[in-house]
Amino acid sequence: MHPERILVLDDERAVAAFLAEFLESSGYGVAVAHTAADAMALLHGGGVGLLLLDLGLPDMDGTRVMEEVHKLASPPDIIVITGAASLDSAIKAVEGGTAGYILKPVDVTRLEPIVRRIWERRRLLRENARLQSEMEVRLKETEAVLAIAHTASTTLDVQEALRRICRELTRLVGADTGAAYLLDPVGERLVPCAGYRVPKDMLATFLAFPLPLGRQGFEAEVWEARRPVFSDSVPSDPRFGYELFKLFRHQSGLVLPLLLDDAVTGAF
Repeated sequence: MHPERILVLDDERAVAAFLAEFLESSGYGVAVAHTAADAMALLHGGGVGLLLLDLGLPDMDGTRVMEEVHKLASPPDIIVITGAASLDSAIKAVEGGTAGYILKPVDVTRLEPIVRRIWERRRLLRENARLQSEMEVRLKETEAVLAIAHTASTTLDVQEALRRICRELTRLVGADTGAAYLLDPVGERLVPCAGYRVPKDMLATFLAFPLPLGRQGFEAEVWEARRPVFSDSVPSDPRFGYELFKLFRHQSGLVLPLLLDDAVTGAF
């Protein structure tokens, strides 16, 4: 199913109904408007990929409608449909960047291939945008991994290495705050050893309070299953019940196990 609809704008209700029925039978989602005002309301709501525009509207000239449509953040393509063809209207349609100019009565055998080409082009544009976005994400991930690898190889100070890695991980996931903890096997607790973007008024509290493992709901998942733990509702998630998490007032949280020599030795 195509995520966008076709909007038929024509004050002749019989024509609008005919076009809508044909397009729906061809598998397209369709909306209908009989005035420019109604059409603009639908367009501002989004989700319209193509406008079939009658130039002779009762409340606004069709060329003015084209101008208003092009001001939208995501304007649809436009096919002009008119029963009063003229050189002037054809020129204005071309200048308005329309994808087609069809005379009434509408020959649907001519209309359908134009609509199909527009739909395919819009699909390809969406796909290209998706691939571009994915490529940017992968590039960001690669840069972070390289930065982490470089960090680990340029210092022998464990705490400094963890601080740098914590910084890169925080940036990678787009978090507001990042922290690194090391496991204290004797005391069965997580000891804070590095932080990134920890609020200044919280820094002393963060460094002074280890996390006792026995009180954490994510212990089994992180230490036994070695799986990350994520929550998009930290205040109400029992796995993030420790008081320190509540003090930070974050909405979401992610815990990543820190593995060394195939053993979980801490967490980010």
